[in-house]
Amino acid sequence: MLQAGLRISEVVSLDIQDVDLRRKTLTVIAGKGGKNRIALMSPELMKAMEAWIEERGEVDEKALFLSERGHSRMTRQGLHYLIKKYLDSIGLVDYSSHSLRHSFCRNLVDANQPLQVIAQLAGHESLETTRRYITPSEIDLRRAVESISSEKEK
Repeated sequence: MLQAGLRISEVVSLDIQDVDLRRKTLTVIAGKGGKNRIALMSPELMKAMEAWIEERGEVDEKALFLSERGHSRMTRQGLHYLIKKYLDSIGLVDYSSHSLRHSFCRNLVDANQPLQVIAQLAGHESLETTRRYITPSEIDLRRAVESISSEKEK
């Protein structure tokens, strides 16, 4: 979610066949609004996906991510619970699974990527949807004000 900008429902809907390691893509079937799209994998996601596929092993279930027992597809609630548990354990108690998607968009903004590129990578139909993800944070606003100050913090 952090490296490809997927929604939680898109992640749990992924099948093993939707992962193309050669092309470095994920095929998102019936994303928001029933639309299909191709998500690109970063080098970090490629490594993680390769490791996961090896760890997952050969099972009859076509789902990429399996429930704890390994016999059925992981649910949205199950994935949300796991992500929340891990975020809480590292002190990010105010964050959720959707925060990872938001961070994906925000990281693209910080890398000076055009809004149209961010919208396409996030699977947004409207640029207005993408604009919500790029609202400046308090830290951004503080940096802006400090950038014009002649007094530098020591």
